[in-house]
Amino acid sequence: MRVPTIKSNTLRREFPISFVRELKKRADDMRQNPTRSELLFDLKLLEIGFKQTDYDVQYVMMPYIYDFRIQSLKLFIEIDGGSHNSEKAKIRDVKKDKLANDRGYTVMHIQNIEVPYIKLKDILSFVAAERI
Repeated sequence: MRVPTIKSNTLRREFPISFVRELKKRADDMRQNPTRSELLFDLKLLEIGFKQTDYDVQYVMMPYIYDFRIQSLKLFIEIDGGSHNSEKAKIRDVKKDKLANDRGYTVMHIQNIEVPYIKLKDILSFVAAERI
C-alpha cells in the first residue's frame, strides 16, 4: 500500500502526510510554548520597529522549522541554545542553512545569551555583509 504524500515545493521531493502534519503540529506547539530566548527575541523585534505582520515565528520549510523568518529581508533567524553544540546538531544546522541558502535566504544564528543585546542595526548589518 502506498503511503499518501505531499510534494514539497522547497525540496522538490515528497514527504509522508503524517510527517507534514507532525511537523506543522510541532511548529504550532513551539509557537504556543516558546523558549525564554525566543519570546525575548520576539519582543525585541517589536521593540526595534518590526510589526507582527513583518515576520513569521516557527516557520516551516520542509523538512525544517526555522525560529523566525523576515520575508522582506529574505532572512531566517535561528536562536541557538546549548542543544546546537553537539556534532549531530551542527551537521543538521549546516543542512538546514544550505536549504535556506538554496532558496535565496540568509540565515543568522544568534546565541540565546546574545538576544537581550540585539539591535536593528545588528540585523541589517548582518544581512548587508552576507549579501556582498
